[in-house]
Amino acid sequence: MAEKLLINDTGHPLTVQLIVRKGTDPMMDAGTVDVDLGSGKGNAEHGGSDHVRLVTYGDEVNIYLNGIVVGFEGGGENSQQRFQVLQRGVPLDNDLNMYNTVQFVYAQTIQLRFSNTFDVTKLVAGTVSG
Repeated sequence: MAEKLLINDTGHPLTVQLIVRKGTDPMMDAGTVDVDLGSGKGNAEHGGSDHVRLVTYGDEVNIYLNGIVVGFEGGGENSQQRFQVLQRGVPLDNDLNMYNTVQFVYAQTIQLRFSNTFDVTKLVAGTVSG
């Protein structure tokens, strides 16, 4: 299994779908994991961190991601953006599979920022399994 920390810094609720790769071939999918990320505004009574989730996906063999689909609702608009790996070794493939954190930001469109920001042995709250 693998884990990603998802951080919604758009200021709007997001629906996120992680597309899990079957083995090492980016043309094969092994399923999806759906996650709702809050706007981060309010919700203090529930920990106030509805915009940050640690997501577990895949299994012992299927540990890579093929893509991310992001649904966005804001300002009366609904949109969906798909970020899909079509071949191994391209920048998106490396970003999805070499970093443990994905930050979602909004600047005319949804943008993804990747980093290694956490030690998985110390982060346990807000886990979602797929």
